[in-house]
Amino acid sequence: MIEFFLNYDGGYNEYMLEYYAPENFMFTTLSKGETEVLIQGDSWAQQMIFEPIAREYLLKVAKKHNYKIVGAGTSSYSPSPMTAQINIMKEDFNINPKIVIAIFDQTDLGDELYRYRFKREFVNGDNLVVKPETNHLEAYSLNKPFKKIDILYNSNLNIIKLIQFKLLDIEDYFLKKNFKGQLKWNDIAKPLINQIDKNDKDYLVQVIEDYINEVFKNENTEKLYIATHFHKNHAKAIYKNNIYDLIKIAVEKSIFKEKIFLINHSVNDNNFNIDEVFIENDLSSHLKQYHVYLYVKKIFENIY
Repeated sequence: MIEFFLNYDGGYNEYMLEYYAPENFMFTTLSKGETEVLIQGDSWAQQMIFEPIAREYLLKVAKKHNYKIVGAGTSSYSPSPMTAQINIMKEDFNINPKIVIAIFDQTDLGDELYRYRFKREFVNGDNLVVKPETNHLEAYSLNKPFKKIDILYNSNLNIIKLIQFKLLDIEDYFLKKNFKGQLKWNDIAKPLINQIDKNDKDYLVQVIEDYINEVFKNENTEKLYIATHFHKNHAKAIYKNNIYDLIKIAVEKSIFKEKIFLINHSVNDNNFNIDEVFIENDLSSHLKQYHVYLYVKKIFENIY
């Protein structure tokens, strides 16, 4: 998750510096207030905290309604890591939101099927963890930087440290030799373009159910809002599937469905030229600044 803060070219640097603190590797507390509101999701949720216009709007809403807004959006997160994240936030950071806003992105389908599916593990009964990448060549892996830090700050003699660094280089050689390559965009987009088979569909619905159940394990949480937005390729009729349809199935099955509210921004809701909405040449269809604000505004208008 650190990589997004350091490398994402979205014009957020001044805001990152202002709010940069150790806990920002997992969440950012945007405002103080009586009612805790947690925003989760991937980089779309992250944009809502750091895009200037959206951020200014959130601060005004927080002041008006006495909200403590906590932003926990992290690049390439999807329901599985969000499930693990919300549990950690409660147990380790005492984050107990009354309202949870989950931004489910269309790319969550590919992330779940091809990035996180075999990294999910339940421990101590029903606590989901997502196992980290073991190969530092994988996207979002911090394995090698942490190993280097361990070497630099251990108490060994410098000559031993040099040997340890050399061993890392040898390890790199074998990792690169056996590395099959990072997850490609074509893999991420596959379940949006092609028909999803029954096994994958059942799995995706279960992943969403697991997230919902984790949210309401916190007795303080009264409402869950799940927001979705179409991508540019939906408007071009290239994408045939929409994560919203799977969310509806999961919610209908849930014992908490009366506490769950869906906010779907579909192609039919769009009143703008499609090229005005999305960042140019962005495969992930991130919204331009003004449309991030409009999306945030639509979500919060459904809450208060």
